[in-house]
Formats: sequence, structure tokens, C-alpha cells
Amino acid sequence: DEQILKQIEQIATLKAQLDALRNGLTLEALGIPDPDTFFDDILPDVADLTGGLISAKDGKYSLMTTSGKVGDKPAAQYVSEFFASAGLDVATVDTLANSEDEGAARIGTQANTAAFLSAAAETSSVKASESLERVHELVQEIPDTEGLKEAIDLNTRVTAELSIALANIWNMESAQLMGLGEAGVMDAATAAEEQKFIKVLGGE
Repeated sequence: DEQILKQIEQIATLKAQLDALRNGLTLEALGIPDPDTFFDDILPDVADLTGGLISAKDGKYSLMTTSGKVGDKPAAQYVSEFFASAGLDVATVDTLANSEDEGAARIGTQANTAAFLSAAAETSSVKASESLERVHELVQEIPDTEGLKEAIDLNTRVTAELSIALANIWNMESAQLMGLGEAGVMDAATAAEEQKFIKVLGGE
């Protein structure tokens, strides 16, 4: 019967439409192998900028980042290599930072602050680059999506990944602004000390 055949075709069409709305991409296909650790792996590694800076000033470099690493290196190793590139070492900076001489202590603090800013910039840059790589991989999957639900899932995932990349970039910019503030305070302290010295000489 032709009428029955048409009804069967309509049912098949409705089923296909329902499947397109219902069947989405798997988490693995969306680049989320483990939902429990996904956000920890992709969010900025310096979640607490103030806490990270304080840790750096105290010489507790492994606490600067959430993972204790900068890129693929332990944070302490990264800082050690950073100081070495400037002709310094951790022991010297630690001695300066804990000196009773205010001028020497400021130099040590400036060195630790610079190390933190470098670490924050490096880890944020790495995270942002990884996000953009994932976006590239996801975009390559667009031609292979089947159905509305898969397309929506992929679009949502790409949007989320771009937001994550921006979060890492903003984190890096925030660290830089914090560094400028720290530098301003130290410059003011140095200027105040110089002014005090000038007044003492003038009084003599």
C-alpha cells in the first residue's frame, strides 16, 4: 500500500531528525579525555597571582604555580635557570632578599618578582598556545560532523576553548600589570631613601 510506505518514510525521516538532535559527539571526540581533571589541566596555572608573587618573594618557587611547574620544568628549576641567565643564583638572591640592608633587600625582592613575572608569562603563554592548537584540531573536525547536535557540541567546545585561551592571555597581562605596580612601589621606596640621604647631607 502506497500510503503505508509514505508513513514508513515519514517515520524514518522523523527518526533521522531525532537522532540528529539527540546524538552528539563523545567527550573524547571533543578533546576531553578525563572530565575530572580537564579544567585543572587547561585553566591558568597561576590561579592566584597575589599568592604566587608572595611565594616567589619568600623563595618558595614551587608554590608560584598551581602545578609546581613552569611549562615542562619544575618551577624551582625554571627560576634557577632564569637567575643564571642574568648572572645570578638562587642563594645570592635569597641572601639579598633577606638582608637587613633595605637597599639589598629591595634588589633581592626585585629579582624574585622578575622571576615570578617571567614564570607567569611563560606558563600562560604555553597554556594559551595549547588552547589554540586544540582549537585548530577541533576546527578540522567540522566537515566530519553529522547532525545538528554534533555541530552544536563542536561549536560549543570551540567557543569554550577560545575563552580558555583568552583567560590565559588575560592572566599574563594581569601578571605584567602587577609587576608594574611592584616596580613602582620599589622605585618610590628607593626615591624616598635617596631623598632622605640628600636631606641628611644637606643638614650637615
